[in-house]
Amino acid sequence: MPLIKILLLLFIAALPLNAMGAAAPGAASGADKVEAEYMKDDGKQVTVSGTVRIVGSMPFTETVISDNDADWFIDKEEQLKLAGYEGQTVTVSGKARYTSLVLANGERAGVRRALTNIKILQ
Repeated sequence: MPLIKILLLLFIAALPLNAMGAAAPGAASGADKVEAEYMKDDGKQVTVSGTVRIVGSMPFTETVISDNDADWFIDKEEQLKLAGYEGQTVTVSGKARYTSLVLANGERAGVRRALTNIKILQ
């Protein structure tokens, strides 16, 4: 196969990657700004109200509190405190922990919100 055809094929194969919105190095996306907002509150005491739910499949279930924005994951050590509240609306106080979620290809996929050291207020 002539060299020009090989180069043309490589060029065409690279087009979809560029068309998918890859940001220029060093450019901050909207997701980066939202992530930065969360991260500045990491470790602070927060109060959360929402519905207690069990998510996932056995043996990988997790307890979450679903508020208006998203889910707050409850630390494994704290889950027993909420065991009797499944399906109910509760208000808890706890320490916020934020973790960046990164896909296998390196793209950011948001922020995981978690609570530790919870106290049930209601």
